[in-house]
Amino acid sequence: PTAPKLPIMNVETDLVQELTRVAAISETTSRTSAYRALLDTALAAHDTPAIDSIFQHLGHESVPLIVSRALLSRAILSLRAFPEAARERLCAAALDVLTPRAVSFEEQLTLLHTTQAALFEAQSRWTDAARALGAIPGLS
Repeated sequence: PTAPKLPIMNVETDLVQELTRVAAISETTSRTSAYRALLDTALAAHDTPAIDSIFQHLGHESVPLIVSRALLSRAILSLRAFPEAARERLCAAALDVLTPRAVSFEEQLTLLHTTQAALFEAQSRWTDAARALGAIPGLS
């Protein structure tokens, strides 16, 4: 038996509307669960545009750090299962979103940089790997 196919979201409409709906949930546990469900659906489908949109949303200052940090860490760790090209693009996109708020997202930036460095090492891109590791907050 094959696994059921998860619907891939139309990033332009469905996901944006759903993220807006979830952001309006006042109770933190329910909001976190709803964000997690959206994220898990996108990760399971390897829907890189949706994941990128979720990264952008979670990295915004309007999302409480207690919610965004945990979900971003979960997503970043899940990127290891993605093909190299998708992983590289998503790491770069997440770094673009989170780097301006480095003080708030040190752990997530560390995960991104180590994930990126491992990817570069696997591609024998030693200089890029060294740059990724050198960009880890607190090490430079």
